[in-house]
Amino acid sequence: MAATMAAAVEARLARPGRSAAQRQRSRPLVGRQLPRQHVAESSRRGRGRHARGEAGPVSALTPEGAEVLYGDATAVGLEPFSLNLRRDAEEALELGEPLGRGAMGVVRRAVRRSDGEEFALKTIPKAGPVSRLGQEPTEKAMEIWERKVRDEVNLHFALGSSLDIVTLHDAFEDEAGVHLLIDLCTGGDLLSGASLAHTTEDEDNAANQFTPEDIDEPRAKSNVPTPPSGMGESWQPFSEATAAPMIRSMLRALAACHEHGVVHRDVKPANFLFMKEPDGSRRLKLSDFGLAARIYSRDELLTEQCGTYAYLSPEMARRRPYDFKVDAWAAGVVAYMLLAGEPPFADWDAIREGRDPGKDGLLRAIRRGRPEPAIQDLPNLSPGAKSLLSSLLQPDPSKRLTCAAAAEHYWVREKGVASHADALASTVVERLQAYGTLGAVRRGGIRAADQ
Repeated sequence: MAATMAAAVEARLARPGRSAAQRQRSRPLVGRQLPRQHVAESSRRGRGRHARGEAGPVSALTPEGAEVLYGDATAVGLEPFSLNLRRDAEEALELGEPLGRGAMGVVRRAVRRSDGEEFALKTIPKAGPVSRLGQEPTEKAMEIWERKVRDEVNLHFALGSSLDIVTLHDAFEDEAGVHLLIDLCTGGDLLSGASLAHTTEDEDNAANQFTPEDIDEPRAKSNVPTPPSGMGESWQPFSEATAAPMIRSMLRALAACHEHGVVHRDVKPANFLFMKEPDGSRRLKLSDFGLAARIYSRDELLTEQCGTYAYLSPEMARRRPYDFKVDAWAAGVVAYMLLAGEPPFADWDAIREGRDPGKDGLLRAIRRGRPEPAIQDLPNLSPGAKSLLSSLLQPDPSKRLTCAAAAEHYWVREKGVASHADALASTVVERLQAYGTLGAVRRGGIRAADQ
């Protein structure tokens, strides 16, 4: 396979007529939709090539063996679509070892030749993923895949640079793939951190002491969450003081997405990565926008069912329309896991009866919307922590806290050390501030009602 790939790459690079102009940088897209004409043109060209049975292109940037997981353009026979991105990745970047694989592509270490700075390069093959049965993708499947790739690039550009979100620094493409130059996050993900944090005696600094040198392969989307201790892999819960800053970073990242009209739709520990800062600290960043979608108006709702089962909200489990609040629910699931050391929803009946847990049982538990153990029954949790979890894991989305509001919850704001008195004082101050913004007539009406 390696010899075949090498020969194909060599043939491609030696292809006559490959001018320097073809390898020059094209104008990148910044916060705008990709041109529609590329879709139509690439679809027409693809149909023609497929009918003639011609071979498609192979990129020197495509990792060895990637055609097995994501499809080989040579086998599919479709000429790739164009996104009008830079075409000089091979000259601009020095590629390193693979870091992991996700649903949309392969991630590798990359060094920018111009300044020696390290990044991660996510490669998304234009041929799309092959089916589980090894069948070639249909034209319809290719159109869906092209839209997903285009959407992910557009959403990254729309979000721009952020302290809490993995930043897209540049984007490239060639005949076989799209290559996204993003922040290099080698500090582990949120769930691996939950497993490793308690190996240190200094728990207050646990979030800054992760040791993995490379990003592990992202955890596969599972039908059910990891069972609690005694039934499979488990982890020790974080202390509130340790968990609160991470939960706030998670909520702040999602609030930033929502402010730009982006619903992530795949919030889970594996998609929050720690990035090493120059001063040695670690910053938590939201990653992987392969399932994200855009909402353009306040009243718009989404209907596509997607995500990871264990983190689906009740409205998605019921196949009802939804909005940004699905991310808030998933954030509540993650927060519960960090604080309780086990998932709030699973096919517990099957687990207790010794049967293999299944998707249907999990979805029934989610639709009921009652975590087990119940939030109020979780031991050693403060009223503030329970208040936050109850506000996020609210089955009714109209009553569920937004991510922006949850990021300012008093327990999060006080880094998990707020007492009941702190909560009361915070509520009083907030109400006094709200009262001060009222007009004189309304303030007078409130005073008269009190008398």
